[in-house]
Amino acid sequence: MATDRDKDKSQFMVGTCLGMCPYAEVRLRQRERLIHPLEMAVNSNGNQLNYVQPRAMVKEFSRSAAGTEIKASDIRPVPVLVKTMKYLLTTTCEHDLCDFDPYLNKKHLTETLTLVVALFHEQDCQNKDTSFVDSRLFPDCCDEEIWNDSNDDTSESKIVQDARTTEKKFHRRTRKEGGISLRMSGDSCLDQNSSTGVTNSLRELSLANNSGGFADSEISSFSVPTGRTKECENKVISGYTFREEAEALYLLVNFGNEEVLMHAFQLQKKIRCSRLVSVAIKMNIAWLSCNYYRVLCLSSILPPLFLCAFHPHLTMIQRKALSILSIAHNSKGLVYKQEDLAAVLCFPSVQELNDACRHYGFTVLGGGIIFNKAAFNWNISMMKPLRVKWIEDKLAKMELSDLLLPNDLSL
Repeated sequence: MATDRDKDKSQFMVGTCLGMCPYAEVRLRQRERLIHPLEMAVNSNGNQLNYVQPRAMVKEFSRSAAGTEIKASDIRPVPVLVKTMKYLLTTTCEHDLCDFDPYLNKKHLTETLTLVVALFHEQDCQNKDTSFVDSRLFPDCCDEEIWNDSNDDTSESKIVQDARTTEKKFHRRTRKEGGISLRMSGDSCLDQNSSTGVTNSLRELSLANNSGGFADSEISSFSVPTGRTKECENKVISGYTFREEAEALYLLVNFGNEEVLMHAFQLQKKIRCSRLVSVAIKMNIAWLSCNYYRVLCLSSILPPLFLCAFHPHLTMIQRKALSILSIAHNSKGLVYKQEDLAAVLCFPSVQELNDACRHYGFTVLGGGIIFNKAAFNWNISMMKPLRVKWIEDKLAKMELSDLLLPNDLSL
């Protein structure tokens, strides 16, 4: 007698198509002359011939339509999909940068990751192996004012307001305690007293209570990646599962999104406290705590693929950092050394730092930056993302297929 689990398994179709393009589609496109130039045969000299090469054909994207029957012969199993992706990334892959649409790319990436994470969650529910965090540990996490769903602009505005509130409280506290200088050092993070209320309600999670994660004492030894030393390379995270990869990418692509962060707190402990996912969570918490230096420290140990997911947010982090510095180092008679600030904030060079400072309203004088809290322009748009050398150095050592595809198919 079939069990419920056997019935559930029967609902999933296993693909039997062993080619990059289903045979039925090959015949249809040949008949209708819908062949891409890269799917034409070539001779030994690389010159294109006047007939189709079926083995070079790749299944075209098509929207699912109601009433359309899906056959196993039209579905490619995982090994064939990996083979197809390797082919696309190594043989037909070069396009001009003008063909790239950041908005559509971000949209498709977010939708895909959301679907993957949802499927993993569904699998957890089916296996009855979930281990969610008890919401009673986080009474403030259900506060609608803190954890409401919002778009990027709203989130940025909220974070700016949090920063202003935090700085006011900090300055009142420093005056009461006799004055404490808030400064950055090369190997330490910002004063933990500047954390927002969001982090205080989340610290009870204690992600470090798992041997696979990073303890706070270990993370405090990380520094902003101004150079690529062997010591930094040895700390880069490796050896993670598909599930950990998907959850970490979900957190980094949606960096700063409180709803996504709360999703991470509901993961099984073995996933939540893994080295990769725990660092992605800590980076989000540090960002919500206005601790930009800690965010950049943690980014230094991310594998190359995850650095790519994090990089689009770097401009936002730099803008936020400059807004904080405009208050913490507000002075007409002092300057902040350009070389030090460029290294701390991961600007490619001093020139890019100076351009950013002028863009946001600061005075660049000689070899330093003059910070004035009244000068920072809160309304001006963020600058465009810049290439970062230490990230590109990592990517240069890898083939595109090795970066985007797994070495094995084990889950």
